[in-house]
Amino acid sequence: WQDKPVAVASFVSSDDFAKTEDYYNLITTIVFIVCMIINIIILTIFVKKSITNPLNKISESLDKGNLKSIKELIEEPTEFGEIARLIKDFLTQKEALEKANSKLIENNHKIEEHMEQIAKQNLELEELNSTKDKFFSIIAHDLRNPFGVILATTEFMTNPDYHLTMEEIMDFSKDVNDSAKMLFNLLENLLTWARSQKGTIQYQPETLEAEEIAANTKFLLAPQANDKGIRIDLDIPKKLKILADKNMLTTILRNLVSNSIKFTNEGGEIIIKAELLDSKNGVVFSVKDTGVGMSPEQIKKLFRIDVHCSTCGTKHEKGTGLGLILCKEFVEQHNGNIWLESELGKGTTFKFLLPIPSDLNAKYEE
Repeated sequence: WQDKPVAVASFVSSDDFAKTEDYYNLITTIVFIVCMIINIIILTIFVKKSITNPLNKISESLDKGNLKSIKELIEEPTEFGEIARLIKDFLTQKEALEKANSKLIENNHKIEEHMEQIAKQNLELEELNSTKDKFFSIIAHDLRNPFGVILATTEFMTNPDYHLTMEEIMDFSKDVNDSAKMLFNLLENLLTWARSQKGTIQYQPETLEAEEIAANTKFLLAPQANDKGIRIDLDIPKKLKILADKNMLTTILRNLVSNSIKFTNEGGEIIIKAELLDSKNGVVFSVKDTGVGMSPEQIKKLFRIDVHCSTCGTKHEKGTGLGLILCKEFVEQHNGNIWLESELGKGTTFKFLLPIPSDLNAKYEE
């Protein structure tokens, strides 16, 4: 137009146009793919942060049974926060229930232990009551006999209708004296046993000469032995020492020797012996007699307060068996033990072991 170009025409071949269209399509596809990848990455991060992490924390909290994993999640005002708070309540209640259950189990165990203890104590009380009844029956029986002798004899002696000779008076007096001695020994043992049960007799060990304690026992019981013509011999080394309670040991030997005198015939023999086993085991005392001996059935009844095992001596002496029970209790307070060897018609040997310090008889062993 007026020598100026109005339009410009450009001609492109179909191949070139197709190439250009493919290029733009490729660019568009690449851009789309890149955008999709970015969206997926963003979506993954979002899902992980918003869903996966809270779910993992909740799962971990449930597995471990604690609130450490969801501590931060509890404060969030989201659905997962609500779930975390529910889990918190659940775990708190579960912990409380577990503590209550544990406490209940513990209380049940204590109740069972108390019930067992009560049952055991009831059984012991029943045995003690039974033993007490039998014991009082034994005491009553053995007190009745000497009192009966004393009452009958004194009644006869004081009756003005009877004119007694001096010989008869002496015989009756001897019967009264024997009964009185038996009553005295019985009451002495009974009082000693009662004191031991109450715990008023304290174990007070001291160093003693074994021969001295045995010699004192022999001197004390010499009149009783001489009355039956029984010889008491000692077989104890002069330097042998023991660690014992003097009163308890004296009571043990007195009861054992008195028991031997009771069951030994006139003209018999009793030997009080003591020997050191070794410095570790201690000293063994023995009281051996040539008396009537005992059967296995009689031996089984010894040292038991609930069984009346006393029998008459060779001169019809009476007893309760309480002296042997005292011997057993006093020996056990020394952490020792007592036993016997006996055979019918061949006598009896009572033995008891007293542990002692290893250095007490060092000079004696030399």
